[in-house]
Amino acid sequence: MPPPNFKVIIVGTSMEGLTLAHCLYRAGLDYLLLEKQNGFSPRKDEVTIIMPDGARILDQLGLLDHMEELLQPIEEAYLAYGNTEVYEVNFPEVLRERFGYTPSFVRKLKLVETLYNHLPRNDKVRFNKSVARIEGGTKCMRVMTWDGYWYEGDLVVGADGVHSKVRAEMVRLSNLPELAMDINRDMTIEYARISGVSTHHPIRSTNTMIIHCRQGRTAICLTEKDQRMSWSIYVKTQRRFAYGRAPEFSAKEAKQQCEGLLDDNILQNMSRSQGWEHRRTADMKPMELGLLRRWHWRRILCIGNGMHKMAPSTLKDVGCSIEDAAELTNFLHKFLQGRAEKPSMEEMDGVLTKYNERRLQRILPIFREAKQAMEYMTFSGLLNRVIAQYYLPKRGHLFANWASKHVAGGAMLDFVPYPRRARLEWSDFRSEENTVLSISRLITGVVILLLLILLGTNILSGLDYTRWLRLIYRL
Repeated sequence: MPPPNFKVIIVGTSMEGLTLAHCLYRAGLDYLLLEKQNGFSPRKDEVTIIMPDGARILDQLGLLDHMEELLQPIEEAYLAYGNTEVYEVNFPEVLRERFGYTPSFVRKLKLVETLYNHLPRNDKVRFNKSVARIEGGTKCMRVMTWDGYWYEGDLVVGADGVHSKVRAEMVRLSNLPELAMDINRDMTIEYARISGVSTHHPIRSTNTMIIHCRQGRTAICLTEKDQRMSWSIYVKTQRRFAYGRAPEFSAKEAKQQCEGLLDDNILQNMSRSQGWEHRRTADMKPMELGLLRRWHWRRILCIGNGMHKMAPSTLKDVGCSIEDAAELTNFLHKFLQGRAEKPSMEEMDGVLTKYNERRLQRILPIFREAKQAMEYMTFSGLLNRVIAQYYLPKRGHLFANWASKHVAGGAMLDFVPYPRRARLEWSDFRSEENTVLSISRLITGVVILLLLILLGTNILSGLDYTRWLRLIYRL
């Protein structure tokens, strides 16, 4: 058994924070969860998407059954352009067949409430405990809250979001310039997000996802069973901003960006409502995107959105945060099992370094592909627009293979039985088509074709351009 006095202090009742509490309890490890608010972290009742890798971990923890009434499976998904072009993509059905779980969406506040209500030990959660500072020692860490209390633990885990206080304290205590530079360099703002909920009219097609692409912006809409449509619009900013230096956005700007996109004929056909006019809530905020390379220093570690904030195009941000919690518990459980004494500072640093490396290996390719997909969806440049409008709609299976590749590599709790509803061939799945390679070949072919066309038929007379187009189309 692990040392009975090993204790983890979790900061933040975010989804990853509460998931970590459940995982640690299953591993027999003690914890204390500190939350600065008098309630749960998500102040905004937005929708979040649970992909099969996240669902499998929740299933292992016995939580998925308690969420059945909350989860709304995505039954249909469409890719839309302008007012007329719409293409169905079958990734929800394919993922269900391959992995046993259907991609689903749920209100974030309800999800967090469920995670809290089913904690075996609610007395391990302290509300109104805003972290003031963290102090380190050779044997333990001490966390001071603004009400003057001190809490001691062997490991402090920041699960307090993109503006993490724990991450800021890690930078301060380490006094390492590269940590501060890491945040300023790798966490940037290139998009603004406008999110809201529209109601009023009955919805024709429920449990449907619509991804609507336009020049410089894209919308992801989800039609719900309670006659609501949740939507998020992502607008590319005129330039890239450093972390914490993005401008404020007015209500007028939000309206200008939303009106045309939400009220297109395609969305009206799906929801029978004009999205902007029938909005219940809406706001426009900068959207930080980034993947930090270093997640820990000594006995301090950050997980979730404080370390990786991905573009929404792969729907993997939530799943990766749930995986962070499970993978950390795996490392601690294996490392502490059978030990008679607590680990030294050097030993903890070694374990957390290996954990950091494992998570980067998992998340880096997902982060890069999510960013590239966002460039496609917002028509960022002529080449991205050509791929988005003329290649992706004809290759609907790419979305399923793309998602499958990332889901199949997901972490799970390795000391908890494999859930019955998960397909046994999960880890054996290999994408039938390498999406990145296919698109790279496409890009190369398009560039070559454009260069040949620019050279002109006088230079290369007799060249069969139609044949080139057919070859590129097959990539």
